[in-house]
Amino acid sequence: MGAVSFAASIFLAWQFLSAGCVAIAVANCLIILSYARFLDQYWPWKNLSIAAVCVTPLLLGWFSGHRLHYMVPPMIAATFFFYLAREVFKDIVDIEANRGKRFTMVMDIGMSAALRVGGLMLMISVLMLLFSLRFAPDSAFVWVPCILGSSWLFWFAIKALRGESVAKKFPWMDLGAATILISLIGVRLEMY
Repeated sequence: MGAVSFAASIFLAWQFLSAGCVAIAVANCLIILSYARFLDQYWPWKNLSIAAVCVTPLLLGWFSGHRLHYMVPPMIAATFFFYLAREVFKDIVDIEANRGKRFTMVMDIGMSAALRVGGLMLMISVLMLLFSLRFAPDSAFVWVPCILGSSWLFWFAIKALRGESVAKKFPWMDLGAATILISLIGVRLEMY
C-alpha cells in the first residue's frame, strides 16, 4: 500500500505541479523508504529525515505557488528546526521504548546534553520565526499568533536549555506550532 501511495504522489506531482514539487515528492519517498530500512537506527539521520519529511507540506505549498511572500522561507526553516527539536524531545520521552531498537541522541550524549541540544534547536526555530515577522503584513491575524507561539516556544526552549525535564510538557509544545500555523494562514488571508 505504501508503494502505491508513493507512486501516486509522484505521479500527481508530475501531472499537476512544477518540477520542484516532483523533486520534493521523489525525495520524500526516498527518505521514507530509507527511514524504514536503515535511517531510523542512528539518531542524526533519524532526526534529520523526520524533520525534512515534516516540512514537506510547507515546501510543496511554496513550490507549487508563486513564491511571492518573503515571510515563508524563514518560516519553513523555523518549522524544520521545530521538528528537529521535537524529535530530540520525543527521543528523551521514549528513551525506554527505544532501548535495543535504535540508537538515539539521548543514549549517545546523555539526558541533560540532549535537552540542551533540543532547546538550542527550538531557540533557533523561535529566532527564525521572529526574523520572519520582519516581512509580515501589518495584521493582527499574523502578528498575534506568531508572537504568542514564539513566546510559548521560547519558554519551552529556556526550560530545556536549563536541563529541566520536558516529558510532561512535551505534548504542549505543539500548541506553539499550532499558533504559528494560524499566523501562516493569516499571511495567506492578507494576500487577498
